[in-house]
Amino acid sequence: MFVKKVTKQNVKLEIFKVNLRIEDKIVRSAAAKTDEDKAKAERGLESLWNQKRHLVEFANSQGVEV
Repeated sequence: MFVKKVTKQNVKLEIFKVNLRIEDKIVRSAAAKTDEDKAKAERGLESLWNQKRHLVEFANSQGVEV
């Protein structure tokens, strides 16, 4: 698995990108025609919310306002 190094300088950009992916998954979930498609979109959301939480915690620890 590829791990991207997040720095104090690019943490806001990374949070922005994760927010876009979260929004996309929410739209896909709402537009899903089958329960299987909806479940697939919602499974990805949990991971994205965790990523966002970690990025926000890192930003806060570095004194970056988000």
